[in-house]
Amino acid sequence: MSHRLALIRRLLEHRHRERGKPWRRVLELGCGAGAALPLLESYAHDVTAVDGHGHLLERARDRSATARLIEGDVTDTGLPAGQHDLICAFDVLEHVDPDRFLGEARRLATDDADLLLSVPAGQYLWSRMDEEAGHRCRYDPPMLRGELARNGWSPGRRTHYQMLLLPLLYVSRRWARAQTHASRERAPAPWVATLLGEINRAEVGLFHRLNLPMGSSLFMWAQAETPSK
Repeated sequence: MSHRLALIRRLLEHRHRERGKPWRRVLELGCGAGAALPLLESYAHDVTAVDGHGHLLERARDRSATARLIEGDVTDTGLPAGQHDLICAFDVLEHVDPDRFLGEARRLATDDADLLLSVPAGQYLWSRMDEEAGHRCRYDPPMLRGELARNGWSPGRRTHYQMLLLPLLYVSRRWARAQTHASRERAPAPWVATLLGEINRAEVGLFHRLNLPMGSSLFMWAQAETPSK
C-alpha cells in the first residue's frame, strides 16, 4: 500500500469510528486505475466507481473484487439520486467544473453522507506539471470550503500531505529547469525515490492525527447538508 493510500486508510478509520455506524454504499468518482478500490471495499460491501476513461477502468477491474465499475461523466453520472452514504474523489475536482461535480455528488448522496476529497494544494506550487496534467487550479482550504458550501456540503476536518517534502517540492517547481524537472519529479533515481518514500511514511505514521497546515495535497471531509424544507 502506498503511503498516500495509508493516509486515506487512517482518515477513513478515524471517521468510521467517529460516525458510529458503517457505511452501506460507497461511490468513488474518478476512480482511475482503481488503486483505492480494495481499500473502499474493506469498508462497505456495495462499492460503485465511475470514471471517464475506459482504459483505466480495465486496469481497475484487475484490482477490484466486487466494485461495480461504470464508464461515464463524473459530473453527470446518470445514477439514481440519494443512494450513497460515502463518496470519495481523489485528485479529481481540479480537473472538472467544481459546481457541476460537487452538485452531482450531493445529488447522489444520502442526507447523512460523508464526502472525502483530495486536491493539489498551494497555488505557489503551480508549474508546468499542473498544466500538463490538465489542472485548472491548486487549492487552499478557504477556496475548497467555499466550493463545498455552495453545493450543499458542510466542510469538516482537513489535513495536508507531504508537508515534510514541501521545501524540496517548492524548490523543484520554482527553480529547476522546465525541460527537466518534471521528468525528475515523476521518475526520480531509485535511491531518491526510496528516501522520499521513507519521509512520506514517517509523516503519515507520526502526524496522521494532526491537521497539518501545509503540503502538496489537501484532504478534506464534508458532510451532506439536509435541504431546507
